[in-house]
Amino acid sequence: MIHLTYPPEPADLASARADELARMRPLAVHHGDRIPSRHFGSRYRERAFQQELLRAQHRKCCYCEQHIARSFNDVEHFRPKSQAIRGDGLPDYGYWWLAWTWDNLMYACPGCNRSHKNAAFPLTSGSAVLVPEESPPGGERPLLLNPRYEAQPWRHIRFRPFRSLGWVPVPRNGSRRGAKTIEVLGLARGELLDFYNAHVEDYLQDAIGAIQEAVEQGDSATIQRVWNQRTRPWLHPARAFVALSYDVFEHHFPRMVRRGWDLELIEPP
Repeated sequence: MIHLTYPPEPADLASARADELARMRPLAVHHGDRIPSRHFGSRYRERAFQQELLRAQHRKCCYCEQHIARSFNDVEHFRPKSQAIRGDGLPDYGYWWLAWTWDNLMYACPGCNRSHKNAAFPLTSGSAVLVPEESPPGGERPLLLNPRYEAQPWRHIRFRPFRSLGWVPVPRNGSRRGAKTIEVLGLARGELLDFYNAHVEDYLQDAIGAIQEAVEQGDSATIQRVWNQRTRPWLHPARAFVALSYDVFEHHFPRMVRRGWDLELIEPP
C-alpha cells in the first residue's frame, strides 16, 4: 500500500451530497441510523467521480495495488456507509452521512472490497465513535490504514520471502495497524500471493540479475546506471505493487550494499 494524492472534490459531488443528505435524514430517523444499502442509490459512483478516483489511483486498487479491470465499477467507502463493524461492543451503524463525501471515497478491487473489508471498520480501543453527521476523524482512531491520508502506509507493512509461500505481507516492526489491515483486507490471500510472486518472477528477477551482474563487474558508473534503469521504473506510483517492489530490491540489495556503491533506493510515497 502506498500513499495516494487526490484532486479537489468535483463540484457536482457537493451538489449530489446536499440532495442526498436531505433525502436520507428522514430515513436515518426511521431506521435508527442503520440505513439499508438499497436506499443509497448510485450518485456517489457517477462516471465522472469514478474517473477522478481512478486517475488519482493510477487505475490501481487503493489497498493491494493491483490494476483494476475496466469492467469493475464499485466505489469503496473507507468508512462504510450502511453498517460499520467496529468491534469491542461498539455500535454498528454506518457512516451514512459520509456516503457522498469525497474524502471518504476510493476505488478498491473486488477481493479487497467485497470479499474481505465489506463493513469491517475496527477502531483502536478507547476511540470515540463519530456521531451521525459529525466530520471525521473526531475522536476515532481507525486501525485500518487509509492510503488517502496515511503518510507512507508501507511503513506499517513489509513484504518478506518465505520458502513455502514466496513473498508475503507482514506487519513492519510489529505494527498493530499493519497487522489489522493485512487481516481485514485479506492482503495475504492466496490470489494476491500468486500475483505478488508472479510480479517478482516475471519482472523483478530480471532486474535483480542485471544489477547483480553489474556489481560483479565492479565498475561504479555502470552499477549506478544499471541500478537506476532497472529499479526506478518499478517504483513509479503508476506501477502495480510498488511497495512490494521496494521491499524486494531492499531485500536483495540492503542498505550496506547500496551505500558501498552510492545507490539510491527510491522510497514509495
